[in-house]
Amino acid sequence: MYSFVFGLGEHVFQSIPRDVLLRHVPFTDVMINPVENEIHCVFRSLESQSHRSGTIYFSRHRPQIEIDGERYTVGFSQHAIRRACERIVFDWTSYGGSGDVFCHFDLCEYYEPLTLHRGQPAFSSWDGCHPNFVWGTIAEEIAGANVSERGWYHRIGYFPAVFCDGFFKAKTLLFPGYRSTPEYGAIQDARVDRNERAQMLNLARSLSMKNIQESESGENLVKWFHDQGHPQVKKFARRLFRSHV
Repeated sequence: MYSFVFGLGEHVFQSIPRDVLLRHVPFTDVMINPVENEIHCVFRSLESQSHRSGTIYFSRHRPQIEIDGERYTVGFSQHAIRRACERIVFDWTSYGGSGDVFCHFDLCEYYEPLTLHRGQPAFSSWDGCHPNFVWGTIAEEIAGANVSERGWYHRIGYFPAVFCDGFFKAKTLLFPGYRSTPEYGAIQDARVDRNERAQMLNLARSLSMKNIQESESGENLVKWFHDQGHPQVKKFARRLFRSHV
């Protein structure tokens, strides 16, 4: 039944013109459920709010983050969410992939506040490391993780953010190694020649899930960041995501 549902969902997605599909995913999700002799489609969407800086997208659960003693609802620009898609799943425009991305933003309840270069306020988010998937393998290799245990997560990246009427809104996503990230500083401080440094910076600019999964050099750079003291995988004692409700 599981394979039938995903096969049906993928067939539906492939039937939708790509420009139409991209207007809606991953901000809206559809779950296809066979019920006896019927096919039920359940639609869910992220909440949104208009703002002079652009639309703010956020979870219906309104996750909170504390900055300088004040609490804000975590929100995202459309651009920030689309950038994050590349770090969460291999193909985020597929039926299963778009569902995974939607659930990430709908159910995540913990965001890690931090400050980037030159005092830029930001936050980092994490996603689960699962057995037999690329980040599960990386977690086992670089941190000795037993990902069959709950609590292991990998860093999605860094979201520079601005304050917008009670929201802390992400403007974009910086992959680890992008300018202003801690990993970028590690590359600049590395005792390597100019050519190798340039290669590392170029590789960092394309550290999408696809690149990491298909490129050994991408996985090696992730490991290098971790070894330099900038965790790319970490075990949390607290829950980072809500249950599917």
